[in-house]
Amino acid sequence: MEEPEIGQNCDGAVQKRLVKAIQNQSLHNTAAKLLAHPLGAAGLLACATISAHMLRIQFDVVDRLRKAGFKAEPVRGPADDSALQYHQIGVSIPRETLGETLALVAAMGFEASIKMTPARVKVFASTATQITLIRFDAVTARLVLRLDGPVRARLPARFRPGLVDLNVFDLPAALAPLYGLVKPFRVGWEKLSGRRSPNHEIDFLGTPDGLIAPILKAVELGPADVLIDLGCGDGRVVICAAEAFGCRAIGVEHNADLAARAQKAAAASPRAAQIKIIHGDAQTADISEATIVFMFLPRNLLSLHLPKARARLRPAARLVAHEQAALPGLPRPKETIPVMQPEGITVIRIWDGV
Repeated sequence: MEEPEIGQNCDGAVQKRLVKAIQNQSLHNTAAKLLAHPLGAAGLLACATISAHMLRIQFDVVDRLRKAGFKAEPVRGPADDSALQYHQIGVSIPRETLGETLALVAAMGFEASIKMTPARVKVFASTATQITLIRFDAVTARLVLRLDGPVRARLPARFRPGLVDLNVFDLPAALAPLYGLVKPFRVGWEKLSGRRSPNHEIDFLGTPDGLIAPILKAVELGPADVLIDLGCGDGRVVICAAEAFGCRAIGVEHNADLAARAQKAAAASPRAAQIKIIHGDAQTADISEATIVFMFLPRNLLSLHLPKARARLRPAARLVAHEQAALPGLPRPKETIPVMQPEGITVIRIWDGV
């Protein structure tokens, strides 16, 4: 059964309108109604605050690049509409300045989902049209660098290496052209085996820090629970669950770099004994002891993995996912809860097992 009409399971007409507005990214169309209620005003303020924050970051990136002597132009996008919440900004740069630009924005806290070695930068500068970087603070920011100028690679577009191919191994800059051999082999293997690389072209986008505790509080997480985060990224949700709510928390992450980062962060936590990070596949991870399974994945992956995870829940366990947009095609959630904070807005869905 597909997800019900947006907001159907919320308590009260105001919450229904809020969920619908959030999922449709149309809070500006319902502002008059929402402003009459404190919760609605908070949602509208959160959207405006986040959008203004994104625009400030975009201005700062462009300004710093120009002051360093590089050409940079802001790319107009949804963040330019202050009525919408959007965590992405865009900046266009000449592709020949990619290496210097990456170094400069790294000093501002932006990083790619893989380590950008000189060889990988060389490949991206000649084959890619854009690269996505993430900065994690109270508000998550996604910076898309658009590379202007013609692509210089001779390979057909379908064989140009992407993130998953560049992450196979490190090469010295002089051997960077060898990365061009990786994707044809990978594509051939996927066709023969019928399997797709688990981290195929996925950029990590974590739940904003300011949303994690409100989400976990909304689902009534407690010390007696065992939370398992499938696709835990850098471990922020499981660490918050253990530190702020006192429960055992387990994270499963297929990306080796992210899993290592999560393990390092968990080891530094005062609740390290209650946290476990597993480098593995979320599809086959053991979730038998979980009372709450948490998922925050790209929508296409959520649609693929959520029904499978739900089928493996133990009795009385719950599956929790959050996403601002509507999720057509998924089973009807038992409960739908809007969450609005200055750092972001989202909609929580809660399912029981099948």
